[in-house]
Amino acid sequence: MLYLHGGGYVGTSPRMYGVFAAWLCRRTGCEVFVADLRLAPEFPFPAGLEDAVVVMESLLAGGTDPARLFVAGDSSGGGLVASLMYSMGRIHHQPIAGTILFSPELDLLLDEPSVADNADQDILPWNIPTTPYLHGRDPGSAVVSGVSQDVSGWPPTFVSFGSDEIFRDAIRVFVTHLQAAGVDTTALEEPGMFHVFPILMPWAEGSRRAFRAVGEFVRSHLPDGGT
Repeated sequence: MLYLHGGGYVGTSPRMYGVFAAWLCRRTGCEVFVADLRLAPEFPFPAGLEDAVVVMESLLAGGTDPARLFVAGDSSGGGLVASLMYSMGRIHHQPIAGTILFSPELDLLLDEPSVADNADQDILPWNIPTTPYLHGRDPGSAVVSGVSQDVSGWPPTFVSFGSDEIFRDAIRVFVTHLQAAGVDTTALEEPGMFHVFPILMPWAEGSRRAFRAVGEFVRSHLPDGGT
């Protein structure tokens, strides 16, 4: 599993990601590679995407079977997964096993009602500074906002998010796009939970449900059932 982490919006630490990656390994049986990507604002778009493309192509060139490869990410890293799928869809490559998204940031316009409605419940600020990341790019363009993409070529996709996060409505829209395009989609909206809750509270029952579900998703989308 190639994992694209979300950077610094929620103050997550390397230790938190280490624990989270361990949970993913345990529940999915996958080896998890957390890519060390260049991050904004020091390295604005498209630096992180360029790094993700290089890592993805290196894995495939090194013999990783695409039918056994999942690409995962959380928060802005989940948005980067969408950018990677957009970019990889424009070059020839074999389909991968699936994508796994935790509270992905999929609409950089940040104009959905949940941005305001959940501002006092989520851990993220309502005024996330996307301008330093975009570096002049249109926030509505498909390469940076998954909700603007043609998702018909996406692999099977798992999405986990909370009902109390500011990205909720954009994620719901994206899930609807996937389903309408016929993409094999598993979506879990956990009531009363906030942004990237499985990372910040891996012991919570809602997080455990997400881990169990992602394990089932991975096993069901491997050619040999995960053995």
